[in-house]
Amino acid sequence: MRYLAAFIVAFAVLGCQVPSQRVQAFPTLKLSVYASPEADTEFSDVFVDGQYVGNGELLYIPLALGRHTIKVELLGYEPFETEIYLLEQAREQTLHVRLVQAGDG
Repeated sequence: MRYLAAFIVAFAVLGCQVPSQRVQAFPTLKLSVYASPEADTEFSDVFVDGQYVGNGELLYIPLALGRHTIKVELLGYEPFETEIYLLEQAREQTLHVRLVQAGDG
């Protein structure tokens, strides 16, 4: 029994997975950002549940199951915000965001 405990500790220290443990898979949100009229969306800021997660035209964001608020902002464009609800584990969900240029008035 002592050797088994040492084996499990060695695996944990080395970052290996003990065979009896399961890895939890999270669904991935594939977020693509477009702008109208066309603009460089590389610098669009993306937030999930109020937390900044990155910027860019294409992001792959692992999310827990359940409801999430997605917000995308780009200077000179109206902010985009929506709610999504992820139901299935280990699946990729795609969200296409089209940003509209902010009005002058």
